[in-house]
Amino acid sequence: MRGRIDRFVRSRVIPREALLDGGGPAAAEALAELRGQAREEGLWALPLPEDLGGGGLGFRAYAELAEVEGASDHGPVALGSAPLLDVTMLARHGGTTVREAYLKRLVAGEIRTCYAMTEPDVPGTDPFRTATRAERGPDGGWVVTGRKWFTSGVAGADLVTVMARTGGGSGDREGLSLLLVPTASAGFRVVRELPVLGTGGQYEIALDRVRVPADHLLGEPGDALAIAGERLQLGRTLRCLRWLGQAQRAFDLMCERAATGPVDRSPTSSWSKVTSSTPCSPCAPPAPWCTRRWH
Repeated sequence: MRGRIDRFVRSRVIPREALLDGGGPAAAEALAELRGQAREEGLWALPLPEDLGGGGLGFRAYAELAEVEGASDHGPVALGSAPLLDVTMLARHGGTTVREAYLKRLVAGEIRTCYAMTEPDVPGTDPFRTATRAERGPDGGWVVTGRKWFTSGVAGADLVTVMARTGGGSGDREGLSLLLVPTASAGFRVVRELPVLGTGGQYEIALDRVRVPADHLLGEPGDALAIAGERLQLGRTLRCLRWLGQAQRAFDLMCERAATGPVDRSPTSSWSKVTSSTPCSPCAPPAPWCTRRWH
């Protein structure tokens, strides 16, 4: 399976990275085609629950696949594993309405979700100072007001999980809750994109008295930190695994360059400094990674 995923990412996804990075209708069409191919080849949503339409792989079995998927930023999205964090969180902590309304559609790739925690003027490492507030409305639902930023992927998302204060005051450990907010709700607005080191995908959002149904609370009031902690553990592990894939791709490109790049009419791999500083291999043919092609 690892080999099949690796070949899919290298031969199908990576050649289309420039198109996918550009966004717009052409990128959406290319992504839809890739997703269709992943389904046809039995590679779709491998770590997601089988009863929801996924492959049902446990995390231990998926870990090595996450690495090869991550060789491209678009790999997890093309292969349907990108919503693993949200599906896991909603399956564990969402009520019946949330689970029945959204989980199968998430796994099928019909809708998208994201997560909003960090706020302007508040240290991102100090959730106790969360200023976004959610108050009970007359119908028993919640009315959410506040701002978030560096929210990944909110443009085009259908749902966003928002950390808000439902009790206590700034600095209190208690009283933080998570609410699943439909982005089509009145008062929800994407303010601007926030490029980071030239890369897009992060946004500032505003919530102006956004009404959220009572059954869109995750867990119980005050459960935000416990749920966020679970999410963070899995999220950091996934991030590391996928970055290993990026690192392997960079290493392979370096080896390829060392083996083929001419310097004074001889490949760089003939330089002792190159071969001695390249771990595990002199990086010259027939080293297996030198035959890989990422472009």
